[in-house]
Amino acid sequence: MDTDRRKRAVFCALAVALVLLRGFVATSYEGFFFDSDQAIVGLMARRLSSFREFPLFYYGLNYLLAVEAWIIAPFFWIARSSVTVMRLPFVALNAITAVSLV
Repeated sequence: MDTDRRKRAVFCALAVALVLLRGFVATSYEGFFFDSDQAIVGLMARRLSSFREFPLFYYGLNYLLAVEAWIIAPFFWIARSSVTVMRLPFVALNAITAVSLV
C-alpha cells in the first residue's frame, strides 16, 4: 500500500513538473505567441479587475462567455497586469488538471 502512494506521488510530481516546464516559455517570454484575441481577454480582465466593466461575453460576440477574463481578473487585482500574470492562472489550472488525472 505504501508503494502505491509513493508511485502516485512520483507520477503527480512528474506531471506537475512537465506542465510547469511546458508553460515556462509561454509564461516567462511575453512576446511568445501573443495575439489580438489574448489582448482582448487581457483588456476585459483589466477592466474587470478595476471594477469598471463586468463583461459576460467577449467584446463584439454575443455567444462566447468571457470565463477566461473572470479567471484572470483576481490576479490582475493582486499583481500588476501583464502577459505573465495573465498566463499564470492557466498554468496552475493545467497543473491541477494533470494531478487530478493521475
